[in-house]
Amino acid sequence: MEAASFLLNRFYANPNSFKVVAKSDASPVTDADYACHQLFLQTLSSLKLQLPVLSEESSVAEMQEFEHQKSTAYWLIDPLDGTAGFVKGTGEFAVNLALMMNGHVIAGWVAWPQQELVCWSILGQKPLRGQFFFGQKSGPEALIRRERLNHAAAPLVVTSAGEGKTSAILIAHLQPYLPQLEYFPSGAATKFCLLFAGQADFYPRLGRTGLWDLAAGHALLKSRGGEIYTLDGKPLEYWPRQSLYNPYFLAVASAQHELVPHLIEAMSQYSAPIE
Repeated sequence: MEAASFLLNRFYANPNSFKVVAKSDASPVTDADYACHQLFLQTLSSLKLQLPVLSEESSVAEMQEFEHQKSTAYWLIDPLDGTAGFVKGTGEFAVNLALMMNGHVIAGWVAWPQQELVCWSILGQKPLRGQFFFGQKSGPEALIRRERLNHAAAPLVVTSAGEGKTSAILIAHLQPYLPQLEYFPSGAATKFCLLFAGQADFYPRLGRTGLWDLAAGHALLKSRGGEIYTLDGKPLEYWPRQSLYNPYFLAVASAQHELVPHLIEAMSQYSAPIE
């Protein structure tokens, strides 16, 4: 994760070093995405644990082959989550790596390169989790400085910084149901770092995401008693399913939070199609 972060930071520091093109779904992809994708393939192939790899930057043929094979164990990666923020220079982009087994995530790592931060977890009967800084920073400057010991503090919702219109619709939809919520925009999987650190409570999403966008962050949340729920109130599952893309969801730092069912109910009233 450190090597991937250093690689992306080098590209990020020199915008002229990479080209930006549009995928078939109109989302951006850069030379940095592909370079980090290749780095992961080389690194994971050198491990004794030889498993298939599914990446956001896998080819269409590779994704179709993966869906056909239905591997029970595999690596799931997003080599550059938040490409739009990377291109715009917001600093809010991430690297996601998850280990999947029988349709469940069993370990996850999320790196926030610009903050030189890696959050990780390994699930099991006694989950292990932690975070570390691999550079000179003493802590992520973008983490919200918020006193969470004050029980009167309003629950904090992180929304997608790169989807201003969609996020505005989401907030407008939720406010009549839960007017006590506060909102804060954050890009890519950096939202999971905030939830993992206890700096935010909820991440609702009414937009398109892939398996690679959520699995690593899901592992982080599960290790601290959190969860990702679909709008039927069930935990998000990764297999079997008909698509590599996710339904609408609510990610929570604590599955025991009293507002979880109310948020799911409010979100379930939103019936527009996924963009």
